[in-house]
Amino acid sequence: MFSFLISLALFELNKKKMSIWTMKENAKLIQKVNELGTKWTSISKFFTNKSPPSLKMQYSRLKKKKESCSD
Repeated sequence: MFSFLISLALFELNKKKMSIWTMKENAKLIQKVNELGTKWTSISKFFTNKSPPSLKMQYSRLKKKKESCSD
């Protein structure tokens, strides 16, 4: 039971750590999408601890945020 709780705590810490995006990473993501298109696997090679699905999700968030600001 104790090892399960430790595993769960580590999973939660890792999940939070990976979900944090800096302004620098956001700018880099936008730059790479402009250069390479939406080739998430290729773009992921320029990031540490960011998976292709997380890149796609973050780009979608940024795009949505930009659209809502321009309305």
